[in-house]
Amino acid sequence: MEASLFIMLPEGNAVLNIPQTKEALGSLFAPLLRVKEYARMNGISLRIFFDQENIIRFKADAGQLVDDGTYLDKPVAILRSFVGSHSSDVNKDPLLDAECSYIRWDTITCTTDVDVALVVKSAFESPGAPCVLSLSSVMPTDYYKVTLIKDRAYREGLPELKDIPLFFSADGCIEWLSSLLTGHFSLIGNKAFVPTSYHWNNQRIFEKVADGTYWYFDFYHRENKIHYEVFNHEGDHLGEASEDGLLVPGTVDNNKTIRHILHGN
Repeated sequence: MEASLFIMLPEGNAVLNIPQTKEALGSLFAPLLRVKEYARMNGISLRIFFDQENIIRFKADAGQLVDDGTYLDKPVAILRSFVGSHSSDVNKDPLLDAECSYIRWDTITCTTDVDVALVVKSAFESPGAPCVLSLSSVMPTDYYKVTLIKDRAYREGLPELKDIPLFFSADGCIEWLSSLLTGHFSLIGNKAFVPTSYHWNNQRIFEKVADGTYWYFDFYHRENKIHYEVFNHEGDHLGEASEDGLLVPGTVDNNKTIRHILHGN
């Protein structure tokens, strides 16, 4: 199986929370490394894309904050040192049909300051299913996908629309990859669930339409255990659901709650 992962580094005010040293910069890329490891362990051929312009802007913004900005002199090296050589700069080698135009469709669920130019450049022609992983700690609460339009006048089959999932955590990206690989239950793209504006850390919480319960994906990387945490409408824990979406008996944990997220207390 093939998949394409587009990496976005933080820019502007989003760099305020980045690590202040070269060594600590590794924590910024930790979600990417988790996704890469999951792909490797499960036989997923993961092609990674980056936008050098995005890295240059990251360098300009972050270079004003760190004690020693010299390690940012080669912006591509920042990403390559963590991603490895199997990555592509979409500005250097854009995957585009030159005869077509590419448009980002802005809706109420697709409004953000995050630069998604790299997705527009590559999403339609990239091998395998595409998604975006933002390494920014700043997460717009209403933003979970990018809708793109590819168009050309008088060409059969166009315009074409494509929704590209956008993730702000390794867990979300891993859930999406796992659902592509195994076809198991997933909250993403599931009509029985609607995404909410609530989050557990950087993981989006979904509401089940039928009964108003709240679900979010969880993944213990050490145990390689995929499951979902389930809560009632008050935010009390109902238990864990398996990767098939079935509630597992005896998994209720009274110490787990999302009451403070749902009700602010």
